[in-house]
Amino acid sequence: MANLIDRLDSLRDSVYMFMKDFDVPFTNNLAEQTMRSVKPKTKVIGCFRTAEGAAEFVGIESVLSIARKHGIDAVKVLRLILGGQ
Repeated sequence: MANLIDRLDSLRDSVYMFMKDFDVPFTNNLAEQTMRSVKPKTKVIGCFRTAEGAAEFVGIESVLSIARKHGIDAVKVLRLILGGQ
């Protein structure tokens, strides 16, 4: 525990950067945030029927998550994808 406290103390400016600069996100773990949406989906429908279906869902969620982070409309992104771009 002491090692963690020492490490956080030595990196204090980096740890609290999101509180000083509001353009810095609280976390940079976009992959984990995207994967969190899978759990409620599996709770609602029970499970994905195939591994391919789960992979497609995660892929689409990933693209939409990145689009949202860049301020791009999700419907526009889906239209571009379905249009083959």
